[in-house]
Amino acid sequence: MSHDELEELLAEQTAYCCARAGEYDETSAFEAGARTELIAALEAFAPRGRVLELACGTGEWTVELVKYASQLTRLGCRDSNRRLAVLLGRRQLV
Repeated sequence: MSHDELEELLAEQTAYCCARAGEYDETSAFEAGARTELIAALEAFAPRGRVLELACGTGEWTVELVKYASQLTRLGCRDSNRRLAVLLGRRQLV
């Protein structure tokens, strides 16, 4: 795949993600039981210090990680303003 083809593919994926940003949480892959297990595992692990969150999307897990980390860096694939707006709308971060 050429560099131009890769850039075109990434632009297409970014556009798709931006268009669906408001739907991310409603279509989460985690059913309630699995989410409860993941939250329990996160609480047991209790990450401290500097935490890097990859593929952060709308911040569904950011609101959980921020409870532990002294510094949280979010990194998404070409993070969009729309996904960031969804995150900033979450009251738990305030």
